[in-house]
Amino acid sequence: AHYFNECWTGFEYQVAGHMIWEGMITEGLVIARAVHERYHPAKRNPYNEVECSDHYSRAMSSHGVFLAACGFSQHGPKGHIGFAPRISPEAFRAPFTAADAWGTISQSRDGQGPDLRQTERVSVKSGRLRVRTLGFEVPDDSRIRVADVTLEGNPVPHRISRTGRGVIVTLERETTLPAGQTIEVVLKPA
Repeated sequence: AHYFNECWTGFEYQVAGHMIWEGMITEGLVIARAVHERYHPAKRNPYNEVECSDHYSRAMSSHGVFLAACGFSQHGPKGHIGFAPRISPEAFRAPFTAADAWGTISQSRDGQGPDLRQTERVSVKSGRLRVRTLGFEVPDDSRIRVADVTLEGNPVPHRISRTGRGVIVTLERETTLPAGQTIEVVLKPA
């Protein structure tokens, strides 16, 4: 009964992340910011968000807010990686971590509406990333139906499918990107 007056940051971060996934971006960010303010370095140790005790691991769910903001999805055994940035999708860049690799992703948009072109780059900085499918999100009013896919500047055979805002690029063969390699996908109108 002595927990009735306690804030549990792990639950707050879970709610914030879920809100961002559901499109309630501002509301989710407000919750994450409130936790940040509560543990601001001027007030407390920002690396010890107290719940049931000091250094309680549930606060690590803060990473879920980051994943939601990036719209990150990954399925290692299937070789899938995807991004659907919820914040600044016109000019987005963030780190990613996968089972056997980490690196950066970036997304940029040129034009708008039916003339939109969207460029995605997945760069592996360390490890090896298995890729068979790449998933992205585009605006409803875009006419994206074609993709140019290159690995280190060399064309990669693929096919593209689109359902609503989702775009899936399926490589003809699974590819493993070692550290230092970048796969680029340019999505464009038909």
